[in-house]
Amino acid sequence: MEDWLPFRDAFLSLIDRNKNLADVDKLRYLKGSLQKDALNVVGDIEITDANYSVAWEVLKSRFENKKLVASWKFHVLREVTWDQPAHAVNPEGLNLPKGVTLADPHFYEPGPIDLLIGREGYNDLLLGNILRLNSPKLLLQNTELGWIVSGQVSQGLTHSSLVLNVMTLNDQLSRFWELEGCYSPAMLSVEEAECEAAFVQTTSRDHEGRFVVALPTRTERLNQLGDSYEAASRRLQSLCRRLNIDSKLKQEYSKFLQEYLDLGHMEEIPSDRHDIGKTYYMPHHCVVRPDSLTTKLRVVFDASSSTDTGVSLNDALMVGPSVQDDLLSLLLRFRVPRFAILADIEKMYRQIWVKESDRPLQRILWKESADDRIRIYQLKTVTYGTACAPYLATRCLQ
Repeated sequence: MEDWLPFRDAFLSLIDRNKNLADVDKLRYLKGSLQKDALNVVGDIEITDANYSVAWEVLKSRFENKKLVASWKFHVLREVTWDQPAHAVNPEGLNLPKGVTLADPHFYEPGPIDLLIGREGYNDLLLGNILRLNSPKLLLQNTELGWIVSGQVSQGLTHSSLVLNVMTLNDQLSRFWELEGCYSPAMLSVEEAECEAAFVQTTSRDHEGRFVVALPTRTERLNQLGDSYEAASRRLQSLCRRLNIDSKLKQEYSKFLQEYLDLGHMEEIPSDRHDIGKTYYMPHHCVVRPDSLTTKLRVVFDASSSTDTGVSLNDALMVGPSVQDDLLSLLLRFRVPRFAILADIEKMYRQIWVKESDRPLQRILWKESADDRIRIYQLKTVTYGTACAPYLATRCLQ
């Protein structure tokens, strides 16, 4: 019925709201005004006072075509529950009104449940119209998805119980390997569970597909974080004296930090910009690994350096759970295939961005020479030396 909305508005104005007309007369006018599909929908409904509201609701559910917009989260399961209903029901004895659009036209046949909606979502679906059928325990409820049939049906069934343990060969083999396997999921502590939840809720990807993570902080300890600039400044002076003795080491150190800057993994902060919110300045030093295939010299940032309150950044960070397999599982799995491939991810931590709001916790001090002024830089990626770095990097890989 393409012109349903104009017809509905006109009929409500002229007939439905006319207090001088009884419902039975309104139903006569309604059926006399309908044609084709609309008349077929309510044509078999008996003309009585009670059936006027029934006919009107049937027409509305058929032709108004409301669209439900909802945002729900679902768990995907292999099976929701067993088939419903438990037994087939004879629909002819239910005396359902003709023309009613059912949410499940085959509700009387046992079948799998595709979707289980919780009470909070179910309430959003209800339209408030209820029709009681012949049985006092059976009714029709109008919803955004169509009419649903609910209640108790007596079919004279004999109840019996049978308990079976049925397992396919595939399930038996799967069960066997689970029992023989050396890996079992670890139970998470309260803090580890909080860390995992924070990762799931705050992690995103940028336009290039790179992960953007938040530092998992302990709020109470973070609030106790004090001043760290002076300690970082003293450590920088000590580092400069060491580098001045070894010119080649100084050159490699400067090259490493310059690459950090060129790749956009850190940014310079103007010295006249006042600190806003919590900030932390990490001292740093170098580790030389001549046998490394990727990075011979690596600058390590010391997030365990205490501030003037005795609290360090690592004290305020959650370490996170161990998300990779234990060493025994790795060794056993390594021995199974004939060939194994080893790989090293270059700049693994620095492939992951840290949220901009958390970057002030990753500041460093640096100067090229003894005569140069101290410059402030802010690291933009997951940083080697922070307590949560291994967890964040490995969790992103998964």
